[in-house]
Parts: sequence; structure tokens; C-alpha cells
Amino acid sequence: LATVHYDTQHISAGIMIQGVEHADSITNSVLRGLSSDSVGATLYGIYVEPRLYDGNAVLHALLTCNGINAVDWSPDARFFAVGLDCVNGAPGVIVFKYDYTTNTINYVTQIVIEGPVYDVKWSYNGTYLAIASNYVGGVSDDISIYQWYSLTQTFSFAVSAHRANASYAISWSADNALLATAGIADVSGNTQTIYGFDQIQGALSNLSSSSHGNTIN
Repeated sequence: LATVHYDTQHISAGIMIQGVEHADSITNSVLRGLSSDSVGATLYGIYVEPRLYDGNAVLHALLTCNGINAVDWSPDARFFAVGLDCVNGAPGVIVFKYDYTTNTINYVTQIVIEGPVYDVKWSYNGTYLAIASNYVGGVSDDISIYQWYSLTQTFSFAVSAHRANASYAISWSADNALLATAGIADVSGNTQTIYGFDQIQGALSNLSSSSHGNTIN
């Protein structure tokens, strides 16, 4: 990490891209995400610059949520998704685009997730974004998949599943056919579950579950 400064209200953190650091302060946030893209750019945090983002709602989410829980680059290294610790209808996931020509980060879109988002992962083919979050009964499941349309830079909901009251980690298999998830134990005491993902049907199926003995986060 190239630079981190902090006081009681601010954290200054940087994104290092091809040896060039870009940094600013993030208010009332906790830096937790770390991810590398295919060209070696490492994201240590996101910086808040009002002129780069789309309206006060996005800035409000970045500045008032409890923290950043996860960051993941798209396979083409053009976009990154940020999972936020937000509640009450705030955007749980915000997607940004990095412009390698101008070295700027620009807001693209967001996904509203009820309750904190703990992990985000792009599928290896770049078509889907998997999200691990809290389960909010009757509102949102703790495992969600959204389809990404690169031409329009938008998402549509694909499918979701209720594993437990909270899932803290999620990961795709290399063929985009399986999802490994883990978190709080479910009603049977299992802390991790493998789902099969049918892209044609847009369906998730529980293939296997097991217990680690402790909550995985």
C-alpha cells in the first residue's frame, strides 16, 4: 500500500495503477477491500472526488456507510465492483470504470442490496456478478447473482438463494458453473455450500453443504 493516512474522521487511501498512485480521503469508512486485475493494477481503496461521480446519492453512500467490505475487478480490467456495509435501501454495490487514458475513476451503476454486502465476485467470463450479503426475510436473499451487460453497462437480476442469515464469502469456479459460499451456519449447522449455476435456466441448485465448525468470514 503506497499511502495511508488517518485521523478520527478520515482515511486517506490509494489505488496504485501501473506505478501511479491516486489517493484522496474517505470519510467514516473502513478500508478492507483488496483486489488485483489482469494487468497488475491493485485496488487498495476508492477515493472520493465529487466531479467524478453521478450525483449526491453515490457520494452519500460512499461517505456514510460503515465501510468498504469487498472489491473485485471485472476480467477485462475495465470495471471494479465495490461491496459496501450499508443498510436501509442504500446501494450495497457500486460499479466504477477506470479510464487508463485519463487515469480517472468514473461511476457506472449501482445495485441496491438490503443489509451489508460482504463479498462481490465477477464470473470468469465477465457476464455475472455474485454477491454475498445479509439475509433480510421477504426482501433479499444472502446469495444474489446479477447479469452484466457490457454494452449498456447495466445489470439485471438473475437469481438468488437463501443459504443462511449471512454469507460472508463467495467464489466462482473457473468454468462459471459453480459457486462456493460460506458464512454463518445455516439451520442444519453448515457453514459452507456449493451451488450449481445454470446460465441457460438462470437457476441455482444446492449441490453440497458442510460444516467447518465455526463461522467463516
